[in-house]
Amino acid sequence: LEALQARTTITFLATGMFAGEGARTMDAGFAAYAWDNDRRIEALTGQPFSHVYRERILQPGIAFDSTAAALALAAVGLDAPQRVFEAYKAIQHARYVDGRDTSVREEVAAVLDSAGLSAPAKRMRAADPEVLAYAQRQIAHGRRLMAAHGARGVPTLILTAGEEHRILPTQVLYGDRETLLRHVNIA
Repeated sequence: LEALQARTTITFLATGMFAGEGARTMDAGFAAYAWDNDRRIEALTGQPFSHVYRERILQPGIAFDSTAAALALAAVGLDAPQRVFEAYKAIQHARYVDGRDTSVREEVAAVLDSAGLSAPAKRMRAADPEVLAYAQRQIAHGRRLMAAHGARGVPTLILTAGEEHRILPTQVLYGDRETLLRHVNIA
């Protein structure tokens, strides 16, 4: 995504796949499934998934809920839209490397504070109605796009050129950077 972001505009949309009715409580079976997938993704992409994450987050009873992350991205989108990708990376790092529980609103707000995004963090903590409404609109839009393209999982990249949209095959995201850039015709 960094390689794409450096060459084109990426709009991040939460889909709420793991929020609200999509949220769940971690159990041993799902934790093992997630860790197997995480290890595979790490091998393909080099993105780290630490043992701290496994020991703190992939444990029975821990919430698997992306609501706080979606709210954080909405708050940043309203206050500092040019920094959404930075916030996204910080939240991902906090969870998958530092083992922080990003299902907890205060924990995600602290991540934003650490990234120098204190105004969005404050709005998140205050349950700002504008942030909530914006997050709901973003999630609805993300879900409509996924439904329109038959996408069922995340991450999903939908390439847009004018009125034309095409979905990028997910396996391309897990390959090398040059293949990805060639696939989207911006190498």
